[in-house]
Amino acid sequence: MDDQTSRILERAGERWRGRLRPPAAVDPRLFTEPRLRAERWFLLSAAVLVLVAISSGRFATGFHVGGAPPVGRPNCPITRPDPPFRQPALYPAPTQGYAWYGTAELWTLLDVDGEVWNDLPQGPNGFVQKTLWWSAGYSAVNEPEPQITVTGRRLDGPGVFATPGKGTNADTNLGSAMLVGVDIPTAGCWNLTALYHGTEPNVSYVVWVGE
Repeated sequence: MDDQTSRILERAGERWRGRLRPPAAVDPRLFTEPRLRAERWFLLSAAVLVLVAISSGRFATGFHVGGAPPVGRPNCPITRPDPPFRQPALYPAPTQGYAWYGTAELWTLLDVDGEVWNDLPQGPNGFVQKTLWWSAGYSAVNEPEPQITVTGRRLDGPGVFATPGKGTNADTNLGSAMLVGVDIPTAGCWNLTALYHGTEPNVSYVVWVGE
């Protein structure tokens, strides 16, 4: 390629570059830390708004929160195991949502929000339910029919019941337990009391029995 041809190509290249638009200016502040913080704040705020919306929808459908009495039984002081009883070392901790209630001599298992018994089967003497009880001194081998009595007294109206005074044994994943079946005459707010071997201390708790 001779000198004349080179000069022609160089001038053509200069004319082509002259017709190009200059690149758009970039604001360096877009890449600074304050910008990143602002974006993180925006994402966090959006997430909070979504959670609030979900929670509001959940509460609006009747989700029960905290210790407020459920609708339909505002005057029933359902027992909540707070603080829960700490079981002896040989017994495992209950599953989530439940807690031990009572003393080492006699205890039972309650829902952390209180016992609500709905849709119980019905027999000739009322609603049928099975209750479980534990004691550090109980042995299913030595006492297959434990001397335990469960009585009930309705708090929002007339009504009482009592078991014959003997239970049976139950092998559970929470240790050997005493099983006592009860017949609850009517729906309502009931105070249940268990007595083992006819001696104190007893264990008493309030439960709601639905229709």
